[in-house]
Amino acid sequence: MQLSILALDKILFKGEVESVSAPSLFNGILQILDNHIPLLTPLKKGVLRIQEKGKKDIEFEVHRGILDVRNNSKVVVLLR
Repeated sequence: MQLSILALDKILFKGEVESVSAPSLFNGILQILDNHIPLLTPLKKGVLRIQEKGKKDIEFEVHRGILDVRNNSKVVVLLR
């Protein structure tokens, strides 16, 4: 699935990933895999973990943001 992690002034990550684990404000820790149903949720303070295809996990510290899972296996994370 295609993941983009965007901050106000720059692109933090863009690439193909196997999974995304995010701290949702209302649903606890969410794990997003390929072909996940569409979802839009605010993020709370915590750690966003991504597993790149064939590479090590990458972690980003999250204070606030939004997770947008689209129906075409695209995930966008907007961080504030």
